[in-house]
Amino acid sequence: MTHKDQKLPKLPNTWLYIGNIDWYTDPKVASLELSALASQYGAIEGNLDLTGFLDKKKRERDLDKLHQGSGFIKFCVAEEVETAAKALDGYLYRSKPLKVQVARARYVVDFDKLEQSKLKKEHERQHVRNKLRHRQERLDQEARRVLEGISSPGGCDAPSAFHQLQTVLPEVRAQLIAEAARSMSLSGEIDWQAMHSACDPARGGRVGGVAGQSSAKNEETGAVGEGQPYDSSRALRKRWQVESFAVILHLMLNAEEQSENLTKSSPPERLTIVDFGCGSGNLTLPLASLFPTCDFIGYDMKLRSIELLNARAAEAGLTNIKGRVAMIEDVAHPIDIVLALHACGNATDFALLQALSCGAAYLVSPCCIGKLKFSVQEKFSVPEKTASLEEAGGCIQPPTEPADTADTLGGVELKEQPDVSGVASQLHHPRSRWLLRCLQSPCKNFAVLARRADIDHGNCCAPLEQNDGPARPETDEAGCALASKKSLGALCKLNIELDRSEASREYGYTVGTFKLLRHEAIAKSDLLIGVPATRQNWALRLQKLSEVGVSLSNAIC
Repeated sequence: MTHKDQKLPKLPNTWLYIGNIDWYTDPKVASLELSALASQYGAIEGNLDLTGFLDKKKRERDLDKLHQGSGFIKFCVAEEVETAAKALDGYLYRSKPLKVQVARARYVVDFDKLEQSKLKKEHERQHVRNKLRHRQERLDQEARRVLEGISSPGGCDAPSAFHQLQTVLPEVRAQLIAEAARSMSLSGEIDWQAMHSACDPARGGRVGGVAGQSSAKNEETGAVGEGQPYDSSRALRKRWQVESFAVILHLMLNAEEQSENLTKSSPPERLTIVDFGCGSGNLTLPLASLFPTCDFIGYDMKLRSIELLNARAAEAGLTNIKGRVAMIEDVAHPIDIVLALHACGNATDFALLQALSCGAAYLVSPCCIGKLKFSVQEKFSVPEKTASLEEAGGCIQPPTEPADTADTLGGVELKEQPDVSGVASQLHHPRSRWLLRCLQSPCKNFAVLARRADIDHGNCCAPLEQNDGPARPETDEAGCALASKKSLGALCKLNIELDRSEASREYGYTVGTFKLLRHEAIAKSDLLIGVPATRQNWALRLQKLSEVGVSLSNAIC
């Protein structure tokens, strides 16, 4: 509703216009003071009406103009308004000269109609909120129905398939006492102060700040000062993520060293470790510093990120790392280990596909899931009930009978490795035959899981203050244990991560699903590990970790 919608008759001799009133003057004070000033020149009806004085957008628009705040006041006698206009024009009010003249036209606001308009707009906004809430409730119900139909290890039992990495540290220490004493503490933490600042995500990665400093100052410094307390947000979480990857790499590389010591005739193998979606190197750089006997390559599609990575590597004096600009699906060279930390959407699937194509082990911590529904809409998924399981399985066709590598590795034969150049064309959802068999309508049901997984995907086992749910899980009509709506989103995400992991298992990999160190403080904390049959030493250690790790189900039951 505008002022022009509520015109009153033109009253040239009774209304006085007063303009150039400072916007930041209290409107009530200005109305009383200027009304008292005008009343010296004649009788007035009411006080000064300041039109649009509280309109923030109008204030910002007219801040540099002479006619800032303005208002109208009505005189009882027509002759007196002209006298007041001549006397008050140019009058200094709060150090600003007033613009005063007889109002030739007067627009006033019908406050009753204005209030009705506000109520109408609020009603419309509430209607939109209700529609969104009802849509969310329908999505929740549909997601619960889909989860109910998924068999073990997924569905509502998915938390039992994920092991907390923190609980396997004693086993890691037992295996790596000598190596852990050199580079990691007994709690799995890295000695960040001993590492070059360019390799530290907090000091050189520009993702954190000193606790207590303003955000503006943090942006200026771009780093945490030496010996200063760290902010418990992004920089600290990034360190925990690096430490989680380092724990598993220590385990794998130590197993490789032991194997080489038994066969001293062969020279030590220098592994190639690739980080897909490396950004500016907040994961790759500290790992390259920790493992100087390995060659690291970081890939990212952004040139600026690779420039920063290479600059930080040069500053730290690292010669075993380099950055390259490329899409994940375009990389074509031998790889021993694939890393991916929070590669969005299908980028994680492309990284996994590259690992399978090269026969490489992988450590990936996926990011957002909701984007996967777009791959379904773009027909990167299997057609509804038209493709056979053999034609519409995972991203790479597994053996006719999926190989069970959970207990033994003997006898597993890998299929002929596919052409890496065809990575993009081989991506389908669901990824595994296991989930494909469980879903009545694969495309539609998977899209529901993907969409719901990106909404409130907090931790299933998060404490009360994080999930805003009851201390113990409630049981809904479908029989699923859900501590809160956040738990439903987390449960959907766990099932999608299991789908990715089971696809690798069906291809002959030994797989493990874990939660990062201090996962309660990290929203996207899933860690997927896969080892090919050609790396039996690594696979045996991964199996051992899965056996000793405490599952998430123990944390929420």
